[in-house]
Amino acid sequence: MRKIILALASVALIGMSAHFERVFAFSGADGAVEYYLYSDGSDCEILSEKQMKDRLFESFSIKGCSIKGVEKDFVEKTLEKTGAVFVLEETVENRVSKYYYSNKIWGYKLINGQKVNLHVVIDNDDLSVGTPIIYGAY
Repeated sequence: MRKIILALASVALIGMSAHFERVFAFSGADGAVEYYLYSDGSDCEILSEKQMKDRLFESFSIKGCSIKGVEKDFVEKTLEKTGAVFVLEETVENRVSKYYYSNKIWGYKLINGQKVNLHVVIDNDDLSVGTPIIYGAY
């Protein structure tokens, strides 16, 4: 019985560490980090990194996150680290959205019938990265 309890606790810890790694992937990076709570749709509650630290107990409600104002190098490293594969691109006015999919990132959204879970937005010289997609002003 003790071995079963220890095994279950180990699985829970691994699951929790994977959750927090995904959730706080952009934490501490240069840029404005936002977290998406309760929903993985446009009706989500969007919190800044500071607001999220004040409400850390709600971290299991996080369904995604994004970081705005990053450098091209950060985007390239993120794509490389996740092994993300390009899926599609769309341009609206001067804003380019590039959508990727990685099996290293939990969850996805369907866009035009294709799985995406990493979103890169190029708005003039400003770069943003989000998972599964960037909500808010986009």
